[in-house]
Amino acid sequence: MSQNPKAGGALWNQDGGSATCEIPQLLSPFAKIPAALAAAFSVCLVGMPTLIFLMLYLLGPKEMIEDPGFAMAPLIFLGAMCFFPLPVAIFILRWASLIAFGNTEIRIDHERLSLVTKAGPFWKTCKCKLNELGGFRIEFSQMLEANKHLAERSSLVAVRKDGRALHLLRAYPDQIVNQLADDLPLKIEEITGLNPVSERVDASRLGSEVQAVGPTEVLSRTEKPIGSNLVVGDSRHELIIRIPKQGFLKKTSKAGKLVIAGFMLAEVFILGLLVPALIAGKVEGDPVAGWVIVVVFTLLNTGVVLYNLSEGVRRGTLKVSDSQLTLEERGLFSTKQRSWQADAIESVKVKIERHESVGDDGGVNYSGHLEVRSSVDLEEVEWFGNLDKSELEWMVTSIKDRLGMEQCGLVSVSRDQIGV
Repeated sequence: MSQNPKAGGALWNQDGGSATCEIPQLLSPFAKIPAALAAAFSVCLVGMPTLIFLMLYLLGPKEMIEDPGFAMAPLIFLGAMCFFPLPVAIFILRWASLIAFGNTEIRIDHERLSLVTKAGPFWKTCKCKLNELGGFRIEFSQMLEANKHLAERSSLVAVRKDGRALHLLRAYPDQIVNQLADDLPLKIEEITGLNPVSERVDASRLGSEVQAVGPTEVLSRTEKPIGSNLVVGDSRHELIIRIPKQGFLKKTSKAGKLVIAGFMLAEVFILGLLVPALIAGKVEGDPVAGWVIVVVFTLLNTGVVLYNLSEGVRRGTLKVSDSQLTLEERGLFSTKQRSWQADAIESVKVKIERHESVGDDGGVNYSGHLEVRSSVDLEEVEWFGNLDKSELEWMVTSIKDRLGMEQCGLVSVSRDQIGV
């Protein structure tokens, strides 16, 4: 076994056909807050009902204690605890322990890249097959405005070819993140070259990219983002970038899927229980109110599903030559297409909009789209607002290169105040 200390404290251990990098525990102070709150919540989730039960069991009314069936109370309580509160509390405590006390290792063998985190009896393993790995990305926190101590920290992400991401490091010092981003492709090439059976992975095949430091900063990108599903057709006369539909499941976030599932479940209960009861006249009170609930909730549920479905089927095409730019975007309910002659185009940029929610639960979020301004345009049209900012950056850079425009003025920021 050989040891090679690198990455400003990270230690590589190589044993035969595998290598392990031990990541030092350098927890960001910001991460301690949610971990501590989660641990306290898990204790309360189990402790409060246990305390209430013990008080009733030991200090309850004499009639209740002397009841013959009361002897089964501890078993009933234990069964109820194991059914819901205890598993949830263990899951939350595991999450908090891994964040606050977990020791992290990055393992490489001839088949996969693995991230292993251990904290006492808890552990977590995430894996990515090397033949599915597209490269690595350095990301910066979007909370820099509120947490200045994150300014010198970043995250390292392994990106699969299909765009799925595996976070290797979160909010670690830039020195460690940058060094590991350099070391990992070389280490993967070395380990896969030791096994004559497996295919050797060249370090040059594993791309590396950097995310913009701030949400309003736009970079110039000469290479297509890692994991992007944009389809490129390039010839001497014309560059064509096709934006395929991403599908309902891929486009919708995990939180969005949970919201939709909740709406659908509620709709099943409404259509299966409330509507038959209204038809049979078994609902107390004014039945009109019941029908209003059915109609309003059904329309709301339909709107949520149609919106996410529309986002999932959006597709488009970008064509650019030395003399012309053509954009086309198709959705579930609309289609738009425009062409511009090169000499009429004044600017092509990624426009970032900052949205502020005003109120007790106010927050900030950002959205981006491609903007083309020309001498013949009478109104502004937003293009490809469903793409990631890195994809928009690459598209704008490609357009400017083909049209011979200077790579400047990529950023445009507007502030929208949204009242809550």
